[in-house]
Amino acid sequence: MSKKYDVFISYSRKDSEIVNRIVQILSAKGICSWMDKDGIESGDSFKTVIVSAIERSGVFLFFSSISSNSSEWTVKEVNLAIYKKKPIIPIRLDETEYNPSILFDLVGLDYIDILTEQIESSIESKLIKSIKKHLGVDKKHTCQKYPIGSQKTNSYVLYLSIVTNIILLKLYQVLLQWEPLKKCEIQRKWSFLHMK
Repeated sequence: MSKKYDVFISYSRKDSEIVNRIVQILSAKGICSWMDKDGIESGDSFKTVIVSAIERSGVFLFFSSISSNSSEWTVKEVNLAIYKKKPIIPIRLDETEYNPSILFDLVGLDYIDILTEQIESSIESKLIKSIKKHLGVDKKHTCQKYPIGSQKTNSYVLYLSIVTNIILLKLYQVLLQWEPLKKCEIQRKWSFLHMK
């Protein structure tokens, strides 16, 4: 299954301003991200969408901050990325230590430190290079317009299904009116009667 996103963004909404800025820089450089901006209403739907998005992303970016390290959801996302063997790139937004639940797995990883450098130069020189290294030089996938499991995606799939069924029904009706098929059907009935 080909990947649909270059990176999955794991962050706390309290850090939205800086994370959105970094995601915009990545996007301008052709790196497509999956990021939950608006939230997903249903808890079960949320879990399914998150799991699917992590599975379909090439690299996992963890924006480490006091807020994200105290968030139950971001810890679960990191643990899932570890379980799925995704390359993880931690990005430090402050000096908070990693949550003890993920410390063992993240402590030895190289991280991008946004604190000590300007954001743009840090993203340009380190993060983009690291993402591309993990993805490989040739990106064969493209971003989907809407996150997997989103209402817009589901509506679009339903719409395509309805249109396809209507086209098939019309095609079937045309074929029933086609003279060579009618003759073929008459001949089949006639030969069946002679066999009795």
